[in-house]
Amino acid sequence: MTEWDLHQEHQIELARQLLPLVTWHEVARDGLLCIAGIQGIASGAVLWRGDDGGPMQLLSHFGLGTGRVRPRYRLPAAVQSFFLEIGPVTLDGARRRAGGRGLRRALRPLDAQLGEAWALPLLAEGRLRGILFAGPSLVTQELAASETLVSLVDLGDLLRLRLLGCSPDVPARPATKRVAAVAAAAQRAVPVAGRSVTARLQGLRRRYPEMAELVGESPAMLVLLEEIVSLADTSYTVLVEGETGTGKELAAQLLHRLSRRVTGPFEAVDCSSIPQELIESELFGHVKGAFTGASRDFRGAFERADGGTLLLDEIGDMDMRSQTRLLRVLQEGQVRRLGADRPVPVDVRVVAATNRDLVEMVRQGLFREDLYYRIHVCPLRVPALRERGDDRLVLFAHFMARHADELERSGRRLSAAARRRLRAEAFPGNVRQMENVVRQLLVRRDAQGDVDEDEIERVLLRASSMTRPTSRAPLAASETQPALEAPDPSAASMPAGREDPVHARLSAGDEVGTWVLERLRAHRFNLSAAARSLAEQRRNGASRDAIPVFDRGALDYYLCGEFFRALAAHAYDLDAAVQALAVRAPAVPRVRRKVLSYVRPLRNLNRARPPQVRLRLRQAYERIPEEYQPEIDRAAQALRKGRWRLP
Repeated sequence: MTEWDLHQEHQIELARQLLPLVTWHEVARDGLLCIAGIQGIASGAVLWRGDDGGPMQLLSHFGLGTGRVRPRYRLPAAVQSFFLEIGPVTLDGARRRAGGRGLRRALRPLDAQLGEAWALPLLAEGRLRGILFAGPSLVTQELAASETLVSLVDLGDLLRLRLLGCSPDVPARPATKRVAAVAAAAQRAVPVAGRSVTARLQGLRRRYPEMAELVGESPAMLVLLEEIVSLADTSYTVLVEGETGTGKELAAQLLHRLSRRVTGPFEAVDCSSIPQELIESELFGHVKGAFTGASRDFRGAFERADGGTLLLDEIGDMDMRSQTRLLRVLQEGQVRRLGADRPVPVDVRVVAATNRDLVEMVRQGLFREDLYYRIHVCPLRVPALRERGDDRLVLFAHFMARHADELERSGRRLSAAARRRLRAEAFPGNVRQMENVVRQLLVRRDAQGDVDEDEIERVLLRASSMTRPTSRAPLAASETQPALEAPDPSAASMPAGREDPVHARLSAGDEVGTWVLERLRAHRFNLSAAARSLAEQRRNGASRDAIPVFDRGALDYYLCGEFFRALAAHAYDLDAAVQALAVRAPAVPRVRRKVLSYVRPLRNLNRARPPQVRLRLRQAYERIPEEYQPEIDRAAQALRKGRWRLP
């Protein structure tokens, strides 16, 4: 298929989604999600106004985090002239132009949450009727590439035409009260201003009792639940991403229970546990005699889930041949059993889940790029437990009550010291590891009274030995330099008597971060090359203790954390921190480019009010491991006090 054919197919797909819709909010919501799936963008928003020339309404948005946004925006006349003259422009590019600076001021605080998004004017009869914002690309292509930008502009024009033919009113739908409530929640443009995280969570849980299984009170849990509500009433494919043990299947089940398909079946298939030669039969079914041992007809998961939801768990472990057949089923909406003559139409909403970096797998040729785009219509990230703050204590109490009741034993409480120790644990096994810790504390022969620090320390050490190195367990020499990887001679150690002070400090700190730094230095900070080498070592039998992380994204997150730690160690001298990370001069330019991308989210902090600073930091650096968050907070405080300046 040529680039032009693909471009036309994308327009047809968007038009097919928009034609049945009749209101502004429906068109903006479904159109924005469809464009996100086609272009692979991380965030977006749609502003639109009526013929009266009043303020623009924020009809729909996604990927903006928990920050507050306004429902209406009054744009000055100069902004219309700016768009008529310039056309599509990035928000960063708009800042450098006179009319664009007016746009940035008028959009606050929305502009800060959109970051590097493109702003595409939606014009009618020579007037600015709306703006489509499309955030940065998630995969290989850049939105700035000419053919990609042309495609985005054309898709935005289709959205404009449909909005012009719609009504601003939201008509009542013939639906149950619960489905109507879900749809209304999905259509809301902004969270209620001024309400605390706790109040908003309580409101959600009262409205949707099905959320009881997803336990937590943190801002990260609020974001997850609000995104689930927003996505539940659509028919789009959802890709649930998150580490092992975070609760991806629970999130998929909640999507099903809050959707119109709640009366239909929910089927789950674990793609990692089924042999490659059987996965196609499990998904698509077979007829009698299709292969040796096929003694009867068998309905596959797609047929069993007809009218409901199908969860494809650990889709990243599916082989390439099965990926090809799955892509065809998703495109055509019909499935052919193995050995059958005719396909069977199916009406299934697919939810895929993975703990792997599919973008990196696409780059390495391990996952089909066209399948990635097909399932990445609506991404949903389940946060790791280390990102959820005091949810550790909430989950501990929840699991303690549940399992104490099952075992008919008295529940146990945490001492003050044990609570502090629990808060400090990273929990690489996430919620599943927390549940196992509680079980062990209940069945120990000396399980009486409150849990003290020593007891929980022993249980945590036993659990962490099965996952990955912790900050309390130094890596062995063989683990810090695996035999399968040849060291880079340019990354030699410092001369005798000149120990790198940052490296000396890190050796006593978080071992995973130190290990990542050594691996990246060995590859001259080429993250893709390092990820390929580490992935190959894991495939060749290296243990998780020896290779705790190998995804490119995870390496990037740890490098970001190590930069902020080095920055603090060098009194916020950015050049000195870059030199300390790079060690060798040839690596300095590459490290500096990475560092500049890490500090970019700090640019707008000086204009933010103090209560908003911490929230914005959490949104911008939400994927950075929790142990680095204090360094990021201190760097932001030092920046606001003028102790260092951004380049």
